[in-house]
Amino acid sequence: MSSEFNPVQVREKYADFNGKIKEQMSLILADARYPMFTRELAEQRVQGRGIGRYVNAGDLVTYNGKGDNQEIRFILTANRQGLTETGRFALGLINPHSDYVNGALNLTKAKDAQGKDVNGAYDAISGSGVIAVKRKDLGIIGARMTQEQVLNHKGWRMLLRHPDEVPKELAEDFEGAKEYMSKVVFSKYDLAMGMFLSDGETVPTLRAWCVDWLDDGNRSSAYGRSWLDVDYGCSVSVAPEAPNALDTNVQQVKAYSPADLATFDNAVKGLEGVLNPALLRPFQQLRSKL
Repeated sequence: MSSEFNPVQVREKYADFNGKIKEQMSLILADARYPMFTRELAEQRVQGRGIGRYVNAGDLVTYNGKGDNQEIRFILTANRQGLTETGRFALGLINPHSDYVNGALNLTKAKDAQGKDVNGAYDAISGSGVIAVKRKDLGIIGARMTQEQVLNHKGWRMLLRHPDEVPKELAEDFEGAKEYMSKVVFSKYDLAMGMFLSDGETVPTLRAWCVDWLDDGNRSSAYGRSWLDVDYGCSVSVAPEAPNALDTNVQQVKAYSPADLATFDNAVKGLEGVLNPALLRPFQQLRSKL
């Protein structure tokens, strides 16, 4: 029988779920995880991780209509604390029971995880984190951009969680996004980070954003037209309660004890007759602060 005195076992913060997104999403949600959102991926790439791979993000996109007046909705499904209520609902529609058209979830034939019909799914995806914009108002589409253009691109500003574009509870410090652009992407390329959308279907549809790898051919572009029912889906799930690397390092720092200070004092005294006193002075000054 387990005891309350056992140390808490913390699971890994990140886990890959590869394969058809319509099959993997239910597994991610059942494990109390959320799919990594775009702003988190940018942060990881600044640390040198995830550069040589693409990631199907937890940020979603819906399409309704066609042409310049097509309604496009960005759906930010989670923040650092976990899934939003709207995010859980929208992600839950991505399952094997729902109907798919050209790789997109057909929102007129959406089903829940138990296979029951979800009527009015398009309108039901509403609330915090659902941001609607007309296609013609989004900015440059279908082409790589300069750093300045990306910084001012409405679509990228939403995916990277600029405080002026998204609700407060989902916003992030945009300086981190700027660091990704300047140090990781545009330090290598003059043009990069294009945004590519679906043309839409005859019915309202939902897809997941995919952020491509950083190489000469892809250059960290964002694709709102990735397929949910193909075998090469690549999702990274996040356990919000698990510490990240920085948290772990902080936990490993232990406080010093009086015995530690006594050991330090004895070691310094033993060196006083051996070393030049000037060499010991910085250590003595440090000791006076402890």
